[in-house]
Amino acid sequence: MRRQDDYYILDKEAITIRQRMLSYLLIPFLALRWFASFLISRNLSSIILNPDGIKRQKEFHLIKTSEDQADDIVVVNLINHSTHKWFRDFLLKFSNTVMPLAFSSSLRKPSIDIDRSEDKAHVDEMLSKIDSLVSGTFEIAEGNTRQFAWEKIHFKGLEFFTPKARAYFYTELTRKYGDMSITLPRAENFTFYSLQTPDGAVLDSVEVIGAGEKEKKYDTRKYVITCLARDQNYIDWLKDMNLSANQIKATVIGFNYRGVDYSKGMVWTQDNMINDIIAQVKRLLDLGVNPENIGLEGMCVGGAVATLAAARLHEMGIKVKLYNERSFRSILKFVVGFILPPPHSSYWNPLTYLRYFAAAIIYVLIAPILWLSGWHMNAASAWDKIPAAYKDYSIVRNAALQETDGVISDHNASLGSLVDEKHLAVNKKFKTGKVLSPEELMILGDKPSSHHFKKDSVENLPERLRQKMAHHFPRKYLVRSDSRFHPLTMHEHMQHSFRDQGSDTYDPSIKRPLVIACSGGAGHISAALGIIDDLKSKHPDNLHLTSHEAHLYRNSKINLQHILIRIGLFLMSLAVIGTAIRYIVRKFGYPALPESKVFWREIANLERNESDANLNNMARQRPYIDMLLDIYPTGYQFAAINNALHLTSSPKDIEILLQHKSSKEESNYEIAYVRVMQMLIEAAERGEPYTEIVSTQALSLRAMCDAVINYNKYYLPSVEKNQGRTLPKVSIHQYMTDLPSLESGHFLDELVNFNEEQRRQLHLYAVNLTPAIIKGYFGDSQFKSINNLPPNQNPMVRSGFKDASLAQYLDSSKECTLQIRVYDNKGALIPNQDKITIPSEAKVASIMIGSLAAIASVDYVKHLLNKGYDRIFVFGGLNAALSQELEKIILSFDEKEQPDIRKRIICLGNQTDAEIAPIMTRSDCVVIRGGGLSVMEQMALPIKPGKKLFIHHNDSLLKSGTPWEDSNADCLMEHYGKYKFFAKKTYPNGFVEELERADKFYVPFKGPKRTISLPPARTGVNQTSKLVRSSSVHSFFHQRKSTSAEDALIPDLLPTKTYSPMAT
Repeated sequence: MRRQDDYYILDKEAITIRQRMLSYLLIPFLALRWFASFLISRNLSSIILNPDGIKRQKEFHLIKTSEDQADDIVVVNLINHSTHKWFRDFLLKFSNTVMPLAFSSSLRKPSIDIDRSEDKAHVDEMLSKIDSLVSGTFEIAEGNTRQFAWEKIHFKGLEFFTPKARAYFYTELTRKYGDMSITLPRAENFTFYSLQTPDGAVLDSVEVIGAGEKEKKYDTRKYVITCLARDQNYIDWLKDMNLSANQIKATVIGFNYRGVDYSKGMVWTQDNMINDIIAQVKRLLDLGVNPENIGLEGMCVGGAVATLAAARLHEMGIKVKLYNERSFRSILKFVVGFILPPPHSSYWNPLTYLRYFAAAIIYVLIAPILWLSGWHMNAASAWDKIPAAYKDYSIVRNAALQETDGVISDHNASLGSLVDEKHLAVNKKFKTGKVLSPEELMILGDKPSSHHFKKDSVENLPERLRQKMAHHFPRKYLVRSDSRFHPLTMHEHMQHSFRDQGSDTYDPSIKRPLVIACSGGAGHISAALGIIDDLKSKHPDNLHLTSHEAHLYRNSKINLQHILIRIGLFLMSLAVIGTAIRYIVRKFGYPALPESKVFWREIANLERNESDANLNNMARQRPYIDMLLDIYPTGYQFAAINNALHLTSSPKDIEILLQHKSSKEESNYEIAYVRVMQMLIEAAERGEPYTEIVSTQALSLRAMCDAVINYNKYYLPSVEKNQGRTLPKVSIHQYMTDLPSLESGHFLDELVNFNEEQRRQLHLYAVNLTPAIIKGYFGDSQFKSINNLPPNQNPMVRSGFKDASLAQYLDSSKECTLQIRVYDNKGALIPNQDKITIPSEAKVASIMIGSLAAIASVDYVKHLLNKGYDRIFVFGGLNAALSQELEKIILSFDEKEQPDIRKRIICLGNQTDAEIAPIMTRSDCVVIRGGGLSVMEQMALPIKPGKKLFIHHNDSLLKSGTPWEDSNADCLMEHYGKYKFFAKKTYPNGFVEELERADKFYVPFKGPKRTISLPPARTGVNQTSKLVRSSSVHSFFHQRKSTSAEDALIPDLLPTKTYSPMAT
């Protein structure tokens, strides 16, 4: 680009000699085509743009910048309008497109040279008129003389003066009025210039510079190019542009298309108008402006041309922004829209069919003409080529009053009708669970009604507008139709579009987590409930939890996987064939399915737990989503198989099942991604956006990360841009429910394979997360944060396990009272808790190994009775199978002994942490499983002097079948060993030996030693045993003050260690 003062010349694309010779040879043919197209294209341009009928600028043009007359300014046009303008533009067009004319440069840039007498006379005449303007004797309008200060006077056209003529003009001004006449800053920062396009047209242009913008560097400045509608001259839009420039904090460029007023050339086709817009963009790019800081805005024809230009620029890689106001889909749609019947026309009315027929005839006649003449102006096709992030629009539509544009058919021709179709298709796709592309996410976040405007109330309208159609209204008198969105005028809506600012900011103090847990083991759900209560305690006033309805198995849709599982269960349950099939299945690396009756019993148990007995077993409401049961189509089956395999002690099959976890995740990636995205978007649309995801399970974590990435990157910006709402970005708080170790590859290896962007969505939390594990698995990978939780500050652990009052149960020399929850024979909770008094020096044991290994509890009870334990608490003791076996033990004694034995064996059902923690603390011997939450709970508890802790396994191999569960046990033993307490793995047949080893480890127990020989078991079950049904366990984080007790361990309050923090 070359610049001569305020005259800019864009360089033509270089052509080869061969191309130039060919162009000369084609001159006769081009001339013939050129004159033929003149008959159609030029006449159509007169209809569509009306370049010759646009009101011209005056020599002294009065500009109103506000309603106050004192703010008026004057633009002085120092160049006269060309005589025979149409003929001059015609010759310039011929020179540019057919054959260069020798005098074409004088047509483009006629110069004012004071060495020519007529030019000097013109300059002197203008100086004289300026004198009268300054003195107040100039008649600015008929019968109206006004005086203007220098800061209100702008000169236009000086780029056509020779340097000498320009110096003469300034010299005369300063001679009469001093330097202030040319140095005094103008009230409004206007810079007039001319731009010569590569194809030889000249565009009369202006820069309206917002306050403070001129001092910025070009690469940081924002520009908006106004593309005018039919019959418009930019001089009449200066007030509008000035307001926009100051509100957007940008520079607004106005210009007239070639051939309009002072612009030179001739518009024949839409391409000429498009090229004029692109020329303005290229000038800015050559000045060093960032393409993404450039926007195009236009109304009606101007909006359509701006859309076509923006699409072409995007195809060139120049990512400009677009604002389309009150425009149409295409010229053809615009014309046919006048004829087509309204959307709700009756099909019983013959006129409806007549209008359809007439529209078809017009379409057939006009379509070829528009395409051949280059005036098809298909803005709809161009709109689809521009990414949603770079475009915005507004239309006139008031559904309540059935008020529309009045010129452009709203239903058939408006750009809004195209957007409606797109939004409807995307919304349908979203509702049916399909994956949305980033572009579709942005469309979904853009509510069409936020772009609808209506006439302002009558009392706010000037008299001259009240009978006009809305299409002809100034945009400051059009207001938003939908009251749900921030009230804006159409002009303000355009400003907000380029300003990229939301007006309704979300309250950052509100926490609304989406909690995701998982069945197939109680740890994930227990951890989720613990975290929820932890959040409640920390944010009592601003925590908002969403209630989710559980999905029941009976409501699952039958698919091929369901059918195959049923067939597999049937075949593997057959007497002889089933054994062979199991063998073959294992050989091919697949787990053998459990017995059919065990499987269906587990399905029934899962559904029972997800049902609400008070609502006729309808689905219960809970504060978390279950990834398996609620999202995975075969989640119930997977959880039931997992539970059944644990119940039937099939470690090999469990191991094989877990090896297929990644393939199951992969097959359900899309389902999980879509469901998480749906939950995020639906919450945002109902005005309750989630602030974070809290997850205690790792299934489909990659899908969750990708959903969060696209939600933050595409949906949220669309909502902010189009709805004026600023919503919180979401991140994922991922909690490990197992202790991280070398055996935790099921989770850690997956994180290693995450890409950098996926990791940046995650806050990781774990207990025993050592620097070695972090460095080894993650290196310098940037997560949001990596947090090592001290055992006693672990939010996953229920609050009862961290209660300071537990210290009262550490001293065996004192009598204590323990509370338990009891139920009636029908399983209903009895309101008042039962109390159990533990005498001083009594030996207490507790067994909690879960219902899946409940029968092993019977063996531990026998051994503990033999070891003289006074109270043996059996959690899950009212499980049907376990309670029968325990009853056999009781009935095996003489009738005189049975009451004492029944008193010593305390069968419990589901207890809350408020009951469990005191029992565990007071217990001298505890038997648990190596589940992550069980281990974490023990690590959080204070440790009683002489306590013996055993981790249950099925056999002498002391392997659970899940490496990380074995690792949990190792970490717990290491934790106990560090403080000189006894903790070992055990199994029922080796328990006696381990108990004796524990007795040697500590100072021997001082109380009376009793040994009970168990006679052969007798049948019979005490039907009056108190049943305890399962119930949800809630927990929350509670800091505990240190309490001293001789030889006891009360965990210190240590700060959470956070590694690799990232700015959120």
